[in-house]
Amino acid sequence: MPATTPYVHTQTVTVTRTLHLGRRSVSPRNRKTMAKFALLHDFMAGLPTPPESFDNTKGITDWKMMLNDTEGDCTCATCGHLITAWTPDSEIVPDDAIQTEYEQACGYNPADPSTDQGGIITNVLDYFRDTGVGGHRISAHAEVNLTQLRVQQAASVFGAVDLGIQMPVTAQAQVGGLWDIVDSQTTDAEPGSWGGHSVPLVKYDPTGVWVVTWGALQKATWPWLMYYADEAHAAVSPDWKSYVDPAQLVADLQAVGT
Repeated sequence: MPATTPYVHTQTVTVTRTLHLGRRSVSPRNRKTMAKFALLHDFMAGLPTPPESFDNTKGITDWKMMLNDTEGDCTCATCGHLITAWTPDSEIVPDDAIQTEYEQACGYNPADPSTDQGGIITNVLDYFRDTGVGGHRISAHAEVNLTQLRVQQAASVFGAVDLGIQMPVTAQAQVGGLWDIVDSQTTDAEPGSWGGHSVPLVKYDPTGVWVVTWGALQKATWPWLMYYADEAHAAVSPDWKSYVDPAQLVADLQAVGT
């Protein structure tokens, strides 16, 4: 890929499906964010034990591409898929709302292909909170420790988890099947060898997790997720009816997150 577009990788899996990524790498954490990270860990530690299995897919079979077949807007597509998961009627956000989000939150200009540079998850979540997407806004968001327990807690309490993943090339051949660790003798299995991606986790059980990407559910094993994921974010949405007091969730996330 050209040096000007390091985060937007494409891969044609079939003659009818072109897949884009589009997550930029996170910035090094400073002392302030480290302190908030520790506070959120304490908050999560006080949450109930998560259920062994969680499913917020609601039988949806077509989650829509949200433009991630033509643009590196995965961070924005994730917001649209979160809305679909959270809303009682599984609302599909129009493409023009996702396009507006990508332009305003990530600096994309449809008239200038060189600006298709992807986005940073926290910047996109800030936009989701402050401006909204398709008439929906989150109340707060914060980063979650990347352990299986914390991801399970966040998914079951907040209705989904926004994940950042350093995608390996080996995942390309597993699209539509199972993302699992491959013992490759090449660099294809290295984290980030394909590029950065953002997906919402909407289901898990002891065998693995299900995320939404490129309009469909994709399963991954827990070892694969723990190896390749490097970001996990929880967000409070008024559309999601949590079993934990939503007012308390908002207060806690606003105190320790962003």
